[in-house]
Amino acid sequence: LARVREISTLGSIGGLLGWDQETYMPPKGAEARSRQLALVAGMAHEMFVSDETGDSIKELGELLDAGKLPEALGEPPDGPTPSRAEVNVREVRRQYERQTKLPGSLVEEITRTRSQAMGAWKQAKQDSDFATFAPWLQKNLDLQKQAAECFGYDENIYDALLDEFEPGTTVGQLTPMFDQLKERIVPLLADIRESGAGANTDISQRSWPTEGQKAFAVEMARAIGFDFDAGRLDTAPHPFSDGLAIGDVRITARYKEHIPLESVYCVMHEAGHGLYEQGLNPEDEGTPMANGVSYGIHESQSRLWENLVGRSKGFWQFALPHFQAAFPGLADDIDAETMYARANTAFKPVHGLQSGP
Repeated sequence: LARVREISTLGSIGGLLGWDQETYMPPKGAEARSRQLALVAGMAHEMFVSDETGDSIKELGELLDAGKLPEALGEPPDGPTPSRAEVNVREVRRQYERQTKLPGSLVEEITRTRSQAMGAWKQAKQDSDFATFAPWLQKNLDLQKQAAECFGYDENIYDALLDEFEPGTTVGQLTPMFDQLKERIVPLLADIRESGAGANTDISQRSWPTEGQKAFAVEMARAIGFDFDAGRLDTAPHPFSDGLAIGDVRITARYKEHIPLESVYCVMHEAGHGLYEQGLNPEDEGTPMANGVSYGIHESQSRLWENLVGRSKGFWQFALPHFQAAFPGLADDIDAETMYARANTAFKPVHGLQSGP
């Protein structure tokens, strides 16, 4: 655990460098930042795949397989669920078996290229110029294919990468589920488009100051339980969240003058991720027990707050007075029904762009 926690701390340092790159780092720092991130990633990988780590995993893994790990550690006998030690050994071994298949040089190259591509993506996004980013996208894709070949797979190359996000899941398992969803969603979307239903007042025709948008979003994040003494909100081109450590969760949002609800739902979504991170047990910090069970489970929490709560009628009955207070005189003629309808209007054209859920 001491070794795993050291490796986790290196990961937190890398996370902080990445967060700074997406929020405050000056553009000309990109080259140096890519070297910094690659160095930290390489150090963490080297520690993880070392013989010292492997010897510990082998010894503990044998006890785990024999059902003797709790006894060897002086813990109570197995209950209906695995103990903390069993989960940690199981997950560390799984990651060790994956990471030992990757050469350190590839780990560093992936990290360096991803960092360099971030700067190119920001500029391409700002200029609406995909062509300048395309080579970076291709390079990242090629590197991920190399990693997938190192990991190995039986049927679909993406299985090797999907296992990192949803352990044990394959493309073959997911495809039927997506096919079933498509059978219901495509006709539903057509019905919605043809219904003419939508908000009575098009709030996108008004200008909503960024300061008011941020103040309202922060208030809603705090209302659902996000602890700003253990986290912070900043601005980034694309919203994201990062649990750097227990007690330090970073979330970001973006703001658009004519689309105030985008920032609201950006923040509620990322605050949902943040709530997951802020709810972890401090005793588990730096161990697999303090990681998300899977990205799907993590995403379920963010989308619960963004969509099931944030787009509900009850939410806007609660939130409307706060929204009006954030924009004095600008939203006085808008009622909760209008906000509820606007929050659930799909593919509503706004100034030539497609916005909405």
